[in-house]
Amino acid sequence: MANSFKELAEEAEEQFPHAPAEVEQQLMGSMRVTHFVGNVVELYLPRLVDMLFSLFTPVERLRDIDPGLKGDSGDAPTGRSTTDE
Repeated sequence: MANSFKELAEEAEEQFPHAPAEVEQQLMGSMRVTHFVGNVVELYLPRLVDMLFSLFTPVERLRDIDPGLKGDSGDAPTGRSTTDE
């Protein structure tokens, strides 16, 4: 039994042995854009997740993760006094 799909592929390859230059250029452009987006996602997605985690995590939970974290407990500097003594 002959594989009709294989025969169709061979016929199409005989008719059009090479892709037109325009199609190849469009494909390469799409690949460049996809590569760029992948690089951006790889670079910034972990930082975005970390930022969202720190925004939506209570300070008490963050202190459990990092005991040296300063927060609303009063141990952070309060700034200069504006009154004359």
